[in-house]
Amino acid sequence: MSRKRYTPEFRIEAMKLIEAIGITKASIELGVTSKTLRTWSESTSSNGPKNSKDSKIAELEAELRRSKKRE
Repeated sequence: MSRKRYTPEFRIEAMKLIEAIGITKASIELGVTSKTLRTWSESTSSNGPKNSKDSKIAELEAELRRSKKRE
């Protein structure tokens, strides 16, 4: 069974949704496990403060810009 891949755009929107309604509700709405959302949240916060959602979103947006440059 292969792992599902999510686009950087999807991850950015997911982080914004988490900020608005929380991980549990966002996971139900998006059809993504809460563990996956927590992993994304933790991995994007490695370069900044652990609790800053704005920095997480900024990191995902930077990742999106980098991926678009590669195209």
